[in-house]
Amino acid sequence: MKRGLVFGKFYPFHKGHEALITFARTQCDHLTVLVCGCAREKIPSERRAAWIRSTYASDQCIEVQCFDYD
Repeated sequence: MKRGLVFGKFYPFHKGHEALITFARTQCDHLTVLVCGCAREKIPSERRAAWIRSTYASDQCIEVQCFDYD
């Protein structure tokens, strides 16, 4: 099984990010998308992760996680 990882701020999530994730998914069996964020940002990382989860809700092989840092 091939696993892939895409990470970024996705601040905000846009069509370019969507294209990157869609392409990465074609290259692996399971893709983890890591949304990085910090408390100083106006859009919380969990909200950005929710946008990505919503976009890829039909693909059970995409996992979206948050990584918050200071």
